[in-house]
Amino acid sequence: MSNSSFGRGPCTACIFITMFTCASVLYCQPNVAKSKPAGGFCVRGGVGTDLQLGLGFGIGAAYIWNFPGRGAAFELGADFYYHHSTDKYTDQRGSVTVTGEDKTTLIVFGVRANALFNYNPNKRNVYFIVGFGFVVASLQWEENENAPNWTAPYHDKADGTSVGNIVNLGVGVPLSTDLDVRLETPMLYFYSAAGKSASFAPTATIGLAYRF
Repeated sequence: MSNSSFGRGPCTACIFITMFTCASVLYCQPNVAKSKPAGGFCVRGGVGTDLQLGLGFGIGAAYIWNFPGRGAAFELGADFYYHHSTDKYTDQRGSVTVTGEDKTTLIVFGVRANALFNYNPNKRNVYFIVGFGFVVASLQWEENENAPNWTAPYHDKADGTSVGNIVNLGVGVPLSTDLDVRLETPMLYFYSAAGKSASFAPTATIGLAYRF
């Protein structure tokens, strides 16, 4: 992930506001009387952002083991994330005005285990998420810079694969016995990074999990 790893734009805030509004409307609906076992397979997906308010997308699947009487459940699954962005910038370096462009394509595959505290899909209450896992990321990064008094533009690029860990904290709320909304803060730590990409990438996501 580059220092401007996720593309910027007002669409990020609009998507987050829209999803939060829809989740709030669903949450205010009356509770469904039916109930079902708390364990089982689930699929999940959502959108995420980083410190630059860029945008990424992810999907995944997991299995939930419930522990009745202990107020917790255990979730183990895999996730796939994709991101592509182009970031244009202007930098004043002394008396020289430099214009540049960063292009980043990022593909991340991760295996993650989550502990779900206070989890009960048959009750509309907040549960807490604490998770840890491993990720493999494929990164393609390219930078181009130019200035009026330069004889030739500057160009740099890097392709690489990084491995690391993911630490996840968040909260979730069942909207029905089948559907949850989750707000999470996955934090990615890479052991190595390509080009000018960062080894630490804090993110925030909003998504839905559907349980079969």
